[in-house]
Amino acid sequence: VVYRAREVKLDRPVVIKFLLQEGEPGLTVAGGSRSARFLREAKVAARISHPNVVTVFDAGREGHALYIVMELIDGESLSSRVARGAFTSTSEALEIVARVADALTAAHTMGVIHRDIKPANIMLTKDGGVKVADFGVAKAVGEGTDLTRTGTVVGSPAYMAPEQVRGEPIDGRSDLFSLGVVLYELIMRRKPFPADTVTTLIYQILNDDPFKDPTLTAPLGPEMIAFLRQCLAKDPAERVPDAAAFAARARAVLASQKAASVEATGPTRILTTAIPEEPKREPELTPTSQLAAQKT
Repeated sequence: VVYRAREVKLDRPVVIKFLLQEGEPGLTVAGGSRSARFLREAKVAARISHPNVVTVFDAGREGHALYIVMELIDGESLSSRVARGAFTSTSEALEIVARVADALTAAHTMGVIHRDIKPANIMLTKDGGVKVADFGVAKAVGEGTDLTRTGTVVGSPAYMAPEQVRGEPIDGRSDLFSLGVVLYELIMRRKPFPADTVTTLIYQILNDDPFKDPTLTAPLGPEMIAFLRQCLAKDPAERVPDAAAFAARARAVLASQKAASVEATGPTRILTTAIPEEPKREPELTPTSQLAAQKT
């Protein structure tokens, strides 16, 4: 349960996320896994300090509930924006994913993989900022954990990388695959793997090529297509190598598109060719003026 609140000591608005302990109403997962995952969310997120990451202020226990206090974002999630039909332009989409990649660079440097990059976890502030939220299913690289039971995947299936779906070891490139899915969805206004069932979705992620129909992706241009192909490569070794490179590549494509737009439009120029004057016309004589002319 999430509440909007105010921190009294510092007089600032915050968000408080509560989780009841096992045995309390509303919890169905046995063995304390949700509680453990909740506490790890606070621990992991608090380690990451970056302008594009939602800040965690505090965490603890109150009665039968665990809680985490976070920065209140004045804005909306990317999923909410898309749901109300306010789609991003290609330029906006590239800038958003570049900033998310900046946040992931900070996380990956600390050995933290988000594992659930999706539009719902990308917050857009009213002043134009981008914040990555919910490191609740993040897992520190090399950290031993039994929170994921055998046969269970953690994350949102539509945005999962192939290796994550298969339950194989993952690294930062798995987050970049998910971010590539987000970019594809924003630009194409459809998911690259648009399945109706989880079984079909998993098959598509593992086998389908979202670029097999050239008529669908041709308007994107060769540079954008090449970037998206690399982001959505099935083999992690063929993807963008790290989050910093992803951010740089996204901004390079953005700069290239802006340059192409300027070149196509061309600069505004002042006409230097003189506009010919209209020939002077002799005034037509009225009957009275004709008579006066004859007398003259």
